[in-house]
Amino acid sequence: MQSNRNQHGFTLVELVFVIAIIVVLASIFLPLAFTKLQKSEEASVDASIQEIAVALTAFYDDIRHFPTCDHATDCSPFPGTDNNIVLVAFGDGFGDLSSSYPIAATGAGNWDFAVNGEAAQARNNSANHVVQNDPIANGTPGEATDYTVSGSRRWRGPYLARVGVDPWGRAFIAYVGAMEQNGQTVAGAGATPQRGWILSAGPNNTLDTLPSSNSLSGDDRGFIFNSQ
Repeated sequence: MQSNRNQHGFTLVELVFVIAIIVVLASIFLPLAFTKLQKSEEASVDASIQEIAVALTAFYDDIRHFPTCDHATDCSPFPGTDNNIVLVAFGDGFGDLSSSYPIAATGAGNWDFAVNGEAAQARNNSANHVVQNDPIANGTPGEATDYTVSGSRRWRGPYLARVGVDPWGRAFIAYVGAMEQNGQTVAGAGATPQRGWILSAGPNNTLDTLPSSNSLSGDDRGFIFNSQ
């Protein structure tokens, strides 16, 4: 009985050759794909940070203060007396954003999200200040603690569409408290104007940049923000 030599499967050598070609192509194109993805994520983060900066600048131009808040009674019109340590977070939705805060190393001079207090974190969500006029985040409009909507210094928002978390699932952080205290700009006669940061913690989800840093550290994305 004669066999048909024209009908046969892949030999082991042919199969190894095909796999080798696939591995070579993957080693060439996968790094390119990851690089493109990384660049896309970085571009998205940078665009969101720019939007936040524009919103905060517009808010400051209208109110003459940044949207910082420590206590339910002094969110508006002036920030609290200890607002030099307040962090204002932008994230996915309103209310308490503590579950999406980036990781912050402990130690002197580093970020300390606990200073805002668990109960006050909802009030420190900037969406309550720049997206809706509800500084104390209780959903009740027209309260004395809301920003005024009349006069030359009034709330003209919303200043920003909702900004979600960064591509790595963490809230953007705007550190603006260093620029104000007791409702006044921290820049006395002969003093160096203070500045803050608008930051994403980057792929490692950890804020490597310190509040007092003069440049970015690690894989953080963002820039120094100054009202001056």
